[in-house]
Amino acid sequence: MKYNMTYRACFTMLKKTILLLILCNFSALAFAAPFIDANNRWLRSDIQTLADHHIIKVPITQWPIMWASIGDDLDNQVLDEIPEELLRPFKRVIKAYTLATKTAVQNSIDISLANQNAIFTEFADTQREKVQQKITTDIVGDKIAVRLSGSRVINAYDGQDYRLDGSYLGYIWGNWALSIGSVDRWWGPAWKSAHILSSNARPIPSLSIQRNRSTPFESSWLRWIGPWTFETFLGQLENDRAIANAKIWGARFTFKPLESLEIGFNRTAIWAGRGRPKDLKTFYNLFIGNDNIGQDLSRADEPSNQQAGMDLRWHMSSAGVPASFYMQYIGEDKLIKLIPSKATTAYGFETEAFFHHWGSIRAYVEYSNTATSGFLSIRTNNTSYEHSLYRSGYRYHGRVLGASWDNDSVVWSAGIIASNYANQELAISYSNMDLNRDNTARAAPGGNSVTKTHLKVNTVDIRHRYYFKKSYIDTTVNIKDKNINAFDVSGKYRIGLSYHLEF
Repeated sequence: MKYNMTYRACFTMLKKTILLLILCNFSALAFAAPFIDANNRWLRSDIQTLADHHIIKVPITQWPIMWASIGDDLDNQVLDEIPEELLRPFKRVIKAYTLATKTAVQNSIDISLANQNAIFTEFADTQREKVQQKITTDIVGDKIAVRLSGSRVINAYDGQDYRLDGSYLGYIWGNWALSIGSVDRWWGPAWKSAHILSSNARPIPSLSIQRNRSTPFESSWLRWIGPWTFETFLGQLENDRAIANAKIWGARFTFKPLESLEIGFNRTAIWAGRGRPKDLKTFYNLFIGNDNIGQDLSRADEPSNQQAGMDLRWHMSSAGVPASFYMQYIGEDKLIKLIPSKATTAYGFETEAFFHHWGSIRAYVEYSNTATSGFLSIRTNNTSYEHSLYRSGYRYHGRVLGASWDNDSVVWSAGIIASNYANQELAISYSNMDLNRDNTARAAPGGNSVTKTHLKVNTVDIRHRYYFKKSYIDTTVNIKDKNINAFDVSGKYRIGLSYHLEF
């Protein structure tokens, strides 16, 4: 059994915390379990529906989302005033919120089976490997929340068969949620890709602080910003990389100056690690962007591998038809006229339809380009998610932290996300992928994690969920028209089945 010391320390601390809370017989619940995890595309779609109709008013493109703000917006609604077509998504979100605020210790078991590992992932795809067994316990108090989630993965591709992914210890301090643990993050409005942080790689053990409620500023000078949230975290990367035990820092500020417009600003940096400077001066240079060789830094003094950028989502309605446009722009290099250069880009459009006797369907079309070019520079290859000093690149346990198709790729996708009135949910998507278009890759330990050569492939993904009273069954089918040899995968088909039980 290969155990990272970070996981051992986290596991020991969580066990002691749970014991302490039980012995102290802590008070009744006063707030929801802090996070809405980035693991349910249908719940996200329902939340998006309510946000597009101004029932939920807080930012929702930064996952995990704090339940406190969502709960406040739900509590402020009068059921009789909600349009009939929104009653179903409203009740589904209320049900999830009620479960999160339940005044009892909550437990769940997950068993997942598939014939091969996953290569490509999208929002909520946290089952990345063949066989996984997981048991989770949640304990929530008026200020403290604990989740202990232990998993066993059979023949894990990264050699870590025992994991604490999904575990955390959280504490509410004023209007801030402080936490330590390993949680999946998804920063951005797209469904198929998030270029700066996605759930493609395993969650990174991190210390985090995030705003609990997204209330606007009281100052008349700043109220125009509207509801806003902020998160910053410091994470520990793995030992088995070019610079062992490097750290990752990230920050995101998301706000809604209009009910129909949400904007997010992002930064991440891989820094420190074995043999690299890690003092406050180094972090200060990282923070102010004094980070590029050729200005006043040598290779020995370069503090980090950074990414920065922004995204937005704008909802509109024409002739009663809802429509939304979204985009993400993430730069890999220094600022030019205050804009990060050598950027990857993503664009998307989505709409939604309601059917009186069936349910609702959300449809989207997305474009993703992970070859760096952007608005202010020409295309450069083998740049995004790579670095000449931190040669393992912007990856964790071999999987990229951003878009799952890695660098130098153009992907067009279209899909639907549907929920009906018969306890069933369905998601279908098609992607046309032009991968690693320049037909080259950096030498190991870097290089495109999916394919080292140019490859065009079409994929179809089908996901179905059926709910019982306290459980559900997920079925997933992925079909590719070509073989891709990555993450111990060989074959064109992936079929998965998982079972979730709450008790």
